[in-house]
Amino acid sequence: MIKLIPFFFTFAAITGCQPAYIQDQLTPLPLNSIHFSGFLESYLQNSIKNWNKGVVPYSGFVLKFRTVREFFAQGEMWGKAVRSGCMFYRYTQDPELKKILETTVNDLLTTRRENGSISCSVVSQQPDGPGGDLWERKYVLLEQTNPDMRRMMETCVGVTWLKFCSQILRLQGDPFAVDMIEKYAYNGLIGAMKPAGDGFSYVNLLNGVKTNQEGWGGYVDSVYVTCCNLNGPMGLAYLPFVAVMNSKQGPVINLYNAGVSNVLTPDNHSINLNIVTDYPLSGAIIVSVAPQQPEKFSIRLRIPAWSQATILKVNGEVVKVVPGTYAEIYRVWSSGDKIELMLDMRCRVINAPQGSNSAGDNYQALIRGPVVLARDENMDSDYNKPVAFISKDGYVDVIPEFPAQQHTKMQFLVPTAGGYIHMVDYASVDSWKGKQICTWVLKK
Repeated sequence: MIKLIPFFFTFAAITGCQPAYIQDQLTPLPLNSIHFSGFLESYLQNSIKNWNKGVVPYSGFVLKFRTVREFFAQGEMWGKAVRSGCMFYRYTQDPELKKILETTVNDLLTTRRENGSISCSVVSQQPDGPGGDLWERKYVLLEQTNPDMRRMMETCVGVTWLKFCSQILRLQGDPFAVDMIEKYAYNGLIGAMKPAGDGFSYVNLLNGVKTNQEGWGGYVDSVYVTCCNLNGPMGLAYLPFVAVMNSKQGPVINLYNAGVSNVLTPDNHSINLNIVTDYPLSGAIIVSVAPQQPEKFSIRLRIPAWSQATILKVNGEVVKVVPGTYAEIYRVWSSGDKIELMLDMRCRVINAPQGSNSAGDNYQALIRGPVVLARDENMDSDYNKPVAFISKDGYVDVIPEFPAQQHTKMQFLVPTAGGYIHMVDYASVDSWKGKQICTWVLKK
């Protein structure tokens, strides 16, 4: 489990002891060291093209610093847009994106007020008091199936969770943090994204109309902007820098998206890691290892906690693994070495949490690998009818099938007592025109 980092500084001040300094256990790769080519890349590129380089009203955001904000949270919008743009530029080195960012930064710097501040509030109203940018919200995980619940999974909160987990990962090297990042990335994050990538939902629901584009926000230069459709791209932009990282012992593979990474070994020699996979469509992953020269070091691969029957091989030889840990392979690596990983993609059935409303108790959900499945009203008029899943030892034998809708990434035949039903990956369900989703399925 994730362990909280102690706050040494208060203790040190009281006792007079020297503060303890914590060093990163894992570090992000340098600029231009990783390039995706698989499942997640299309989501990143759609966001860059149609949001960060597309509809984002940079000049409209800056205008609010010259005048005053018109609604809650408007002052944070420019920073969120630029932050995700900077992360994406770090990943792509796109000169057009760089020019956009340079232009808007220079524009913002012309808005300094007489006291030197850059603010959406005039000097006489600083700091912004009631109605300002401080707020408190409460979310209860046990209420996922409560039929009265209408607000959950805010994109801002999810992205903040992703960033928090990435810091825990750096500090402690804990693979559980990556399990959490992966769960959110493949479900809540890309599930909140508009099909073309030109915006994100404010809050997502598991049952009902999944997406909601209205929230704390409003129109800026004819573009409807909320805090969440600015934060969503930031979550995407983080993923390449979590996918493969480095450590004192050698490279660490966290996320299994197809791509190429260039990492330095402990002796400071270059090594290329080429990941070939269609994950999460399947659990088959091949990593080709190409060091600059033969060298002895470790390569660590995350074994997700949900993968209870994992097969790992190096050049055909089986390596023992433990779910929820890193498999560490310490050997002399040479060009042409191959790692083969087969993750356990059996579909798991889980029961609903017991919340404050007993009307939400009698539900189940399906998860295949990291991906949550759902019934989709776009293709199934019986999407919210109760069913009895046929399962054995907690697993349901789902059958992959060709998606019925062009935008759907994954679709499965799911056995029930009344025959097969169709389910798709949660992220693919398009609710932007009002169609509904059923993720927690009522038991028959």
